[in-house]
Amino acid sequence: MFRHNLVLTSIASVLKARSVVISVSDAYHVTAVNLCR
Repeated sequence: MFRHNLVLTSIASVLKARSVVISVSDAYHVTAVNLCR
């Protein structure tokens, strides 16, 4: 049971980190596009 929770927690943290990275790269891309105009 404890290991199952550990796996779920690690998966959730990986997904959270991935969404943060995606949003940061999106913001960087938008900023770069605005600077190029």
